[in-house]
Amino acid sequence: MKRKTTATKEIILVFILIGLIILQSCKPKETTKNYSSEIITTWNQKVMKLAIAEDGLLTLKGVRTEALMHTAIHDALNAITPMYSTYSYNGIAENADPMATVAQAAYAVVVSQYPEKKKELEIELTTWLETVPEGTSKQEGIILGNEAAKKIITAREGDKFNGDAEYTWHPMAPDVYAEFNEHKWYT
Repeated sequence: MKRKTTATKEIILVFILIGLIILQSCKPKETTKNYSSEIITTWNQKVMKLAIAEDGLLTLKGVRTEALMHTAIHDALNAITPMYSTYSYNGIAENADPMATVAQAAYAVVVSQYPEKKKELEIELTTWLETVPEGTSKQEGIILGNEAAKKIITAREGDKFNGDAEYTWHPMAPDVYAEFNEHKWYT
C-alpha cells in the first residue's frame, strides 16, 4: 500500500512540474517598464487634427500618414524586442529606449508629410523626449526612430497614393459597386 501511495505522489509531482513548465513557457516575454501607450494615441490624434485641418479627410494623406507612422513605430519597437515580421526596417537596437524610439519615429514620419507644421511637431516630440532620461539609451532610441521612419518613407515613395482616378457614378443598388479602373481586383 505504501508503494502505491509513493507512486501516486510521484505521478502528481510530475504533473505539477509539467504544469509549471508549461505555465513558464506561456509567460509573455518581458517588456520594457519605461513605456506608455499614451504616446501612440497622442501622435494619432495629432495626425488626425492635421489631416482634418488640411483637407477635411477628403484625401488619403492623413490616413496614409498614420499608416506610415504606425509601421515605422512597429518596425522600430521590433528592433528593440524582435518578435514579429517587419515591413521595411530590419535592424537590431536592443538598448534603445522605447519612448524615445516611438517619439522620434512618429515625428520623423509626420514631419515628412506635413513639413509646414514642423514647429508644432517639434513641440510634441520634445514633450515626449523630455520624459526619457538622458543617456545612450535615449540617443539610440532617437537614431532608431529616425532610421525606421526613413526606411518606410523611402519604401513608399512614388506609391501614387494621391493620384487621380476616374470615377463613374452608379446608382446604388444590390450588386452595384463603385469602381476605379486603376484599382480593379478582377481580370
